[in-house]
Amino acid sequence: MRDFTIQEFSLIALICIRVHICGPRLNRKKTKKMTIKNEILPLHKYPVQVTEKLRYGDTDRQGHVNNAVFATLCESGRCAFLYDPDRPLATEQLQFVIAQLTINFLDEMNWPGTVIVGTGVSRIGRSSFGLVQSLFVDETCVALCDSVLVTMDVETRKSTPLTEDILQRLTALKVDTTEQTGS
Repeated sequence: MRDFTIQEFSLIALICIRVHICGPRLNRKKTKKMTIKNEILPLHKYPVQVTEKLRYGDTDRQGHVNNAVFATLCESGRCAFLYDPDRPLATEQLQFVIAQLTINFLDEMNWPGTVIVGTGVSRIGRSSFGLVQSLFVDETCVALCDSVLVTMDVETRKSTPLTEDILQRLTALKVDTTEQTGS
């Protein structure tokens, strides 16, 4: 059996706890929809795309890419989105923290190969915004990820409203949800 790093173990535990605690509540009427749940959009609908190479070390005992790696791939997409040198969203005074992360596993991934992570904005709030991401292998969507990011003031470590500049850039990076390919 593979040894896990502290980060991998924490992520696995968080995913297990989230599935255990939140799973039964997903069908309740009071559950607030986070973003564009369970809608598979074609890759070209995502304004930010990054290609990642799958590594042998990403595989688990069953020979497919470990579920924890899906979260790491989503992180790569988020970082490309937030820290693009041509249009970085984070500033010296503002950072972004993840308040919620949900991954829907649709298919397995195998090594060797590459995965394309598509990322776009699903909703914009006062001090937070939602991202929707999809992982594609050979034009097949293998996972959907929804996350909520909160803007945090670096000095006070508290949430702070999105700036007008960030609001405009997030609006330009919204995902076009017309013409879905499935649900």
